[in-house]
Amino acid sequence: MSNNVKRVVFIQRMVPDYRARFFYLLRKSLENEGVKLDLVAGTTRSGEALVDAFPIEPWSHRCKNYYFSNGLYYQNVGTFTSNADLVIVHEGGTALINYELLLRRKLFGTAKVAFFGHGTNMNTQQQMPIRNSIKNYIARLPDWWFAYTDISLEVFDTLQYPKNKITVVNNSIDTRNFITRLNSLEEVVIDQVRDSLNISSTDTVGLFCGRLSRIKISFLIDAARAIAENNSNYKLIIIGRG
Repeated sequence: MSNNVKRVVFIQRMVPDYRARFFYLLRKSLENEGVKLDLVAGTTRSGEALVDAFPIEPWSHRCKNYYFSNGLYYQNVGTFTSNADLVIVHEGGTALINYELLLRRKLFGTAKVAFFGHGTNMNTQQQMPIRNSIKNYIARLPDWWFAYTDISLEVFDTLQYPKNKITVVNNSIDTRNFITRLNSLEEVVIDQVRDSLNISSTDTVGLFCGRLSRIKISFLIDAARAIAENNSNYKLIIIGRG
């Protein structure tokens, strides 16, 4: 990114526990480059399973999320973005604030806008031509893209988005808290789970915990088969929906 960027505002719908540390590391990294980062995020939907891990810091700010029944939501972030040089938002098509920021950028020359994400919906097999066409059009409008992984580069190539305006973040999940919780389980609980799943103490157990999106399923099955070929006692536990 250009050295002219002095203040970056990163907008999230909410901050899940697996992404909180990312913002601490990003804040520190940008400070070393002389760039200030502010995080703006709202709260979860009613009944949502995600754990809200909003960091209570001088550089983090709560905004109001307005949720609608059709999945759309709007965030009141105007006061937080007024002096920004760059605003980063998640690419989600249900985030109405994205359209507002892009429109303000075009009409009034306000802060540059960057999208953060895959560039496409990796979690559905449904074909919705009109919706996808709109999403693809919007995906060409940001000043910059922060792509999750190299897989996203293929998407941007299809969209004919300039490669010199893409940064691959190699997005991942901070699993340390999850591992700590697993390690804290008592043996009696582990034995109960083993018995319920017909797993012996000598079996090698793999655990997948997450959403079973289209892109993950084939990889998960191939990996399990490859492990099982070398370990006849391998058992895979899957926790998640999709």
